Amino acid sequence: MINLIILCFLHNLGHSLYECPNCENFTFVWHTFKSIFCTSCGMKYQKIRSAAVMDKVFDCPHRHGVFTVSDPLREYFLKDRFLLNELFGAVNDTLSFVIRKAGTKKDELIPCAVLTLHTFGRGLNWIPHIHVLLAKGGVRKDGFLNAGSTSITNLFAAPFKDHFSIVYQ
Repeated sequence: MINLIILCFLHNLGHSLYECPNCENFTFVWHTFKSIFCTSCGMKYQKIRSAAVMDKVFDCPHRHGVFTVSDPLREYFLKDRFLLNELFGAVNDTLSFVIRKAGTKKDELIPCAVLTLHTFGRGLNWIPHIHVLLAKGGVRKDGFLNAGSTSITNLFAAPFKDHFSIVYQ
C-alpha cells in the first residue's frame, strides 16, 4: 500500500489525455490511487464525509479537539488493538465529565460530539488519536441543545489521563 501511495499522481498509474476540440490545448490528468489512506486522494473522501457530518450536527458553534495517546503508551495500543475501543471510552468519559462541570446541575447535559479514530499521523507513523467535533454546551435530557457559556478548555486533561491511570502505574 505504501508503494501505491508513493506512486499516486505519477506516470506509473497511467494518465488520461484531454484535448480541446476547438483549439490545440491539451492536458494530462494523472491517475490516482483512490484510497482514503492516500494523503492526496483522501481529501476527496474527507470533503464528502465532512458534508455528510454537517447535515447531521446541530447548527451551533463547535470546537475541534484531538485526544492523543502519549508516546510511552502507544506500544500497548499497537500490540492490543482492543485498547483502541478504550480510547473512545476515555474520550466519552472526559466529555461527559467536562460538560457536567460546565453546565448547571438542573440541566444534566449530555455531550453532543462526533468522534473519529485516526491511528496514524502525517508521517504514517503509529499515533492513535481521536478527533472530536464537540457542540458548544450539550444536549439536555429533553433533547434540546443548551449552548452553554463556560469555557471548558482547561477541564479536559485530568479526566482523560485518569481513564488510563492504571496503565501509567
